[in-house]
Amino acid sequence: MIDSHCHLNASYPSKAAAAPTIESFISKGGKRIVDVATNIEEITISQSLARAYPTAIYCNVGLHPETPDGKTDSWIKIQDSLTTLRSTINTLINLVGIGETGLDYSYKETQGEYFTKVIEQQRELFVSHIELAKKNELPLIIHARGEHQQDYSVYQDVLGILTEEKFSGRVYFHSFGGTKELAEKIVDQGYLIGVNGIVTYSGAQIVAECIQYAPLSALLLETDAPFLIPSNLDRKELQIPKVNEPIGIFATAARVAKLKNTDVADVLHAGEQNAHAIFERML
Repeated sequence: MIDSHCHLNASYPSKAAAAPTIESFISKGGKRIVDVATNIEEITISQSLARAYPTAIYCNVGLHPETPDGKTDSWIKIQDSLTTLRSTINTLINLVGIGETGLDYSYKETQGEYFTKVIEQQRELFVSHIELAKKNELPLIIHARGEHQQDYSVYQDVLGILTEEKFSGRVYFHSFGGTKELAEKIVDQGYLIGVNGIVTYSGAQIVAECIQYAPLSALLLETDAPFLIPSNLDRKELQIPKVNEPIGIFATAARVAKLKNTDVADVLHAGEQNAHAIFERML
């Protein structure tokens, strides 16, 4: 059983702090965790976890789309971080993907006059990640979030940039929240869709419809821990109340199995196969 996307590095300050959560996951049949680092500091923590658990912890690295704020001084720091990432990427162990990266329009109101500049910077940052993925022959992990719940234009924009940049590699839409039509377009491109605790929420009917439509061969199971605790998870299993962790993947798989009228074992098996397919460097 594989958690294809979580943020242990954001939940725990050290490998010692993360150990109970990782070992709980392994003791319940978990095999692999893909830990996603979204800044240089998180990469350092993620690498320490990969060294401590070399057969269980794998890493995705990038600078989150929310990082740009439209301001020049912040953009200079982002460019410095990109330079560091480019120069050190070949030294990283258990690296299996680039991202999460993409576009995020959800802060339009708070960003005010800077919003146009923010999106310009996000697009440039996204293209830099595409180039990094191309150069290192790694898949892209996409973050796409609209201005509001029913704003799906961000998916069209992400797909457009992938086409413009002629990206022909593997792509995974993390925490997919689009429509059935968008899911169909993504699946037709050969890309994968990430499903997490959101699918267990009563207000997530659109996501549930997408999961019912999408074949198991197109789905990746993820937790996005420490966020998005599945509503059907027994929280007594968690190390810290209200903090999601990789074991949450079992609850998500159970919901997917119910939606698709199949066995949980089949869902978990498909999730493993798909994770190995996109993360080719994962053992």
